[in-house]
Amino acid sequence: MRPSPSRGRSWLASFRSRPVTLFSPHSGSECLRRLALVTTTRGETSWYLDPRTAGRPEPRLRGNVGPSGLFVTRLSVARWKHAGGSFAAWLDARLEPAAGEGTRLQGTIGLGPAARTVISLNALVYALMAVAACSGGIALVVQGHPGAVALAVLAPIGLAALFAGFSVAGLRSLERDIPKLIGEINGLLDSSATSPGACVY
Repeated sequence: MRPSPSRGRSWLASFRSRPVTLFSPHSGSECLRRLALVTTTRGETSWYLDPRTAGRPEPRLRGNVGPSGLFVTRLSVARWKHAGGSFAAWLDARLEPAAGEGTRLQGTIGLGPAARTVISLNALVYALMAVAACSGGIALVVQGHPGAVALAVLAPIGLAALFAGFSVAGLRSLERDIPKLIGEINGLLDSSATSPGACVY
């Protein structure tokens, strides 16, 4: 059965960042202060060895926090060195004054740019391997090795299945991580989702 175009588009959409809007009762400067206290641009080892961080709360986020906004992920996910870490959720948001008082954080949440690059490169490598295997199998068949037709047919299918399995596992990991990151931010800023159509956790 051939996958429908809509299903294919839905699968591709899973890799895109989705909009998110949060409202905090605190001022923008207070939100930035709270986030900066627990955000590091470095690894945990560097954090603990730096005397400037003495007395500060343990880091919970990794990334950048500044007046222009924030781009952060959970530190416990950022430390991963295996492939699954590529599917960590990143929050990219700007801070704006909310109507009345408080602060609105508006932006997107999903895969980081580096992760998208890695996934694209992986897809290219798998595609090149599949083409090479298929071409090699066809060449062997032409040379009089009919059994090589299995290589020409099964190798690309196997490689496609491997890449699909990797992607599905990674996307499931991303879906689990998104509410955890939102929860981390909510806990730090006493914030909650506020606008229709945004991610609500």
